[in-house]
Amino acid sequence: MEESMTEPHTTAGAIAAHKAFLFSLPLISFLLAFWLGLRYAPLHKDAQWKDLVDRLAACVVSSFVCGVPAVLALMHYYPEVFAVASQLALVLGVAPNLGSVAGVVIVSAWILPLCSLPGPWLFAAIYLWLKRQKGKDAAEILKRVRGK
Repeated sequence: MEESMTEPHTTAGAIAAHKAFLFSLPLISFLLAFWLGLRYAPLHKDAQWKDLVDRLAACVVSSFVCGVPAVLALMHYYPEVFAVASQLALVLGVAPNLGSVAGVVIVSAWILPLCSLPGPWLFAAIYLWLKRQKGKDAAEILKRVRGK
């Protein structure tokens, strides 16, 4: 009489799905937030491709300008976040040979996309401010910035 063998609940496929989900969730959240930004601030009708590239470039620049200091501040003030992320990576078997670097990768995968989201808004505000200052010399601009 043959006994039927059942699959264990933790198969290699399930672990691979958890790994893929863990690493793809920051990307999915970034794309969702970027899509929402496009819904509420639509692209310019006459130059949609250029506007899209400008916004993506602003996101990349903002991610590095704001994201790297945010990750460093998080490392300084809350190092336990990285330890927890490393333990999560070990439990899921995501990167067993990376050790504590896996925690930095996981946390950075969340922080860098989040810091890229205000990029297009900040660059648009700076661009509009500089456009209004066109034709003025540095002394006039400094006088207006100081409020005198």
